[in-house]
Order: sequence, then structure tokens, then C-alpha cells
Amino acid sequence: MNSGSAISPDELAALSASAGGYLRKVLQSVIGSTEAMITARGFPGPDKVHDLRVNMKKCRAILKLLKASPNAGFYCRENSSLRYISALFSSSRENVVLKKTFRQLSKKYPDVFTDVFSDTVCAIAADVHKTKFVETTAAEVTSEARELLRRAWYRIGFVSLNDVTRDVLLDGLYDSFIRAERAFILARSTSFAEDLHEFRKRSKDLLYQVRFFSDYNPGHFEEVHNNLDEICSILGKCNDLSVAWNTIKVYRLHIGEKLADKAMNTIIIERSLLAEKVYPMAEKFFNTFYSGA
Repeated sequence: MNSGSAISPDELAALSASAGGYLRKVLQSVIGSTEAMITARGFPGPDKVHDLRVNMKKCRAILKLLKASPNAGFYCRENSSLRYISALFSSSRENVVLKKTFRQLSKKYPDVFTDVFSDTVCAIAADVHKTKFVETTAAEVTSEARELLRRAWYRIGFVSLNDVTRDVLLDGLYDSFIRAERAFILARSTSFAEDLHEFRKRSKDLLYQVRFFSDYNPGHFEEVHNNLDEICSILGKCNDLSVAWNTIKVYRLHIGEKLADKAMNTIIIERSLLAEKVYPMAEKFFNTFYSGA
């Protein structure tokens, strides 16, 4: 199985003539490197879990370039498999993000997000996660994930992608652009947490796809990628705040209603500030996407 090493300039030049061949190479490279992150010695640490989940999102975004093509069946099968693999590690990642978010909030609002408050919420959430997944051991999770990744790597290696042209992939990129733009328009009009989350997901898809084309045609999509990356970073912070808000809401009675309500209101204000910052950036991005690309 491929160890996931970077694609060399010679390989890139050889594969440029075949968009399908390049797509296959990228997918196998990322899946191979992800499988290498998981060892038989135990559950991956927080950093590796983050990298693993990012890799799965990258692969799924690249696969979405085929969503409206004759290869849609291939996309659906592999997308479902990779999403399941990512979900195996979701609970481990959630508590790490929660702690990080509270640390950041405590710097700006120390009177609200005290160490005691943050430790209490994180401890309750961690206990719930442990109870929820008590029947699944770390060894079982890592073993299942490695096997599924290995199978995905071989399936992608044998599927026919001869009819995947650069135009097919560009059509997929355009479709993702339209979805992201629509999600942006809705999020800007409502500023609801779920709409911001959808805007973030669609922007992430577009980001990873632009990165794919940037590697495929170096220099051509670099500026587009960098601008979108900044937007996604802010949207990621909005999502982390929403996760923190939902967690506090769920355990409101355990935390104390008065303190919980104050924390939730503070989070709403902070998320609104970030949203107002990202909307002008996103509007400029979508207005200039094709001129930049």
C-alpha cells in the first residue's frame, strides 16, 4: 500500500495528461498517509485525530468533483465510507476543540469563562462521551478504521476513471462554487448557527477542491486558495463557538442556569462579531472568484 508520500514533479507532469489518473493518485496518496497515522499501539493523539479527519474531508471534497458526473455512483460509495471513518474519531476531537474554545474565550471574558466553569463543562462532556462509547475500545476503532482505509485505497486503485476529464472536474468545481455562494447568501441573511455551519462546510469543500486544482496547475489558483482559506478559518471559529454554546445549553442545569445563560449570551455576541467580519470578505471572494481563478 502506498505510504502517502508527496507527489513528485515528474509524477505531476506525467499525470497532467490524465485528470482521472491525477485524481486517483491524489486520493490514494491522502488515504495512504492517513492509514499510516493509525498504529496498532492505541488510539491516535489529538493532533493525529485532527489530521486524520482533515484528510477525510479533503478526500470527500475531491470526490465531490464527480458528484454530477457519470461517476456519481463511485462518489456516493466512497464518500459514505470516508465519512464513516471520520465519525469513528469525532467524539475524541470534540472535547479537545471545546477546551481550546474555552481557553480562547477566557482571555477575552475572564469573568465569565473562569477555569472552574470551563473545567466543569469539559468534564461533564467527557463523561458523556465515555459513557456513549464505552462498548467500543480504542483497539476496535483503530482496527476498523485501518481496514476501511485499506479497502478504500484498493477500490480507488481499480475503478475506471478514464472518462474523467479536466472539464468534468471544472464542472464539479463550478457546482461547489454555486453551493458555497448560496450558503453564504443564506447565512448572511439569517446569521443562524446552522446556516453559518452549512456555509462553512460548503466553503471547506470549495477550499480543498481549489487546493486540488492549485496542485494540478501550480500558481493558477494560489491567490484564490489563500483568500478562501482565511474565510474558512473565521467560519471555523464561528463553528467552534456554536459547539460550545450547544454544549453549555445541554448541561445548563448542571452548570447553573444564571452562569450558563451569561456564557451563552457572550458566545452569541462573539460569534456575531466574527460573522460580521467574514461577510464582506466572502462577498468580495465570490464576486471575484472566476477572475482570480
